[in-house]
Amino acid sequence: MLREFFRKLRTLYLGKEDLETVKRDLQRALLLADVDVATVREVSKKVEELFVEKISPGESRKMHVIRGIYSLLREILGEKRSFEFSRGKIVLLGLFGSGKTTTAVKLALWLKKRGKKVCVVTRDTERPAAREQLEDLASRVGVTYGEGCPVTIVDTPGGDALDEETLERMRGFAEEGDFVFLVIPADVGQYAGKMAEKLREVVDGIIITKMDGSAKGGGALAACKNAGVPVYFIGTGERPEDFQEFDPDSYLKRILGVPDLKEVAKEVKIPQEFTFREFYAQIREAKGRNLREMASMLGIPPSQIEEAEERFKKYDAIYKSMTEQERDHPEILNASRIRRIAKGSGTREEDVRAMIRDYKRAKKLMKMVKGRGLQRLLRRMGPW
Repeated sequence: MLREFFRKLRTLYLGKEDLETVKRDLQRALLLADVDVATVREVSKKVEELFVEKISPGESRKMHVIRGIYSLLREILGEKRSFEFSRGKIVLLGLFGSGKTTTAVKLALWLKKRGKKVCVVTRDTERPAAREQLEDLASRVGVTYGEGCPVTIVDTPGGDALDEETLERMRGFAEEGDFVFLVIPADVGQYAGKMAEKLREVVDGIIITKMDGSAKGGGALAACKNAGVPVYFIGTGERPEDFQEFDPDSYLKRILGVPDLKEVAKEVKIPQEFTFREFYAQIREAKGRNLREMASMLGIPPSQIEEAEERFKKYDAIYKSMTEQERDHPEILNASRIRRIAKGSGTREEDVRAMIRDYKRAKKLMKMVKGRGLQRLLRRMGPW
């Protein structure tokens, strides 16, 4: 859902008239990702601020809002943490089904690739063939089972739920470790935060598994950040190599389908071609206190301001009756299209033709104001 939200975000003008749509869609996307309600409300308030903040010189309001929302999403995920460990025991805690055993091997391989001599061992005497499974998986990646290496990764038994008995047992295993990871599957969503809180005093960091197939991964990450326990690694697949340090920027780019925010910036710059979209946006921005300035730009005498207000109301209806293609390519507006638009908007064909004339007049003016000059002009008109 976040990807769909961001895709739609890039198609909107992002003036004040779009605020409620953006808030609603973002709230829905975050809630579906299992982000807690309190965080969603906080993000919504900050989004409101983005729409009224003063923008930087040379930056369009659209890019300002997109950058801001991207930063808000990144903020709720937590910070990137580098894992530096050269000697001692790393203990993995977690419930049944969290992926501790495969994570032990993945972490061992990750450390091995960085020049560490690593062994793995299990303390699980309850699960049938627990040792055999770990030993087999470790041998496949060239990691020794047993102790005696500078770095030893310790797999531990889990539990069905974080009841007091399970918690006490986990705390006992944690005492053996020089660094303790809590392993949590992404599909638990915001429940990850509750797990982190209950073991916060003995856990140094978190590894989130199953990030490849869960829509709740963002919720799990946000919950751990709120609990105050950093996420160091994420498991992104079943192979031993599907394991990486958690980087909020990389994670966001992947789930949002954005390879680089700079590429997004190119998409949302004011286009060289002045279409009906830009013309309509200026009309919307000019509504209210800046109407006189807009009327002046279009050559409308001050004495005809009331008439201009009525004209702009008609233009609003006309624009909404246009197809996407007509908004992007005004040159295709022939007689039959004009008739259809007039009928659909409840206006006359003469009104549609008048809007086309005003659009051409504004387009001519825009050709005289390029680059930052155009952006300054739009900012001077101001939002409504």
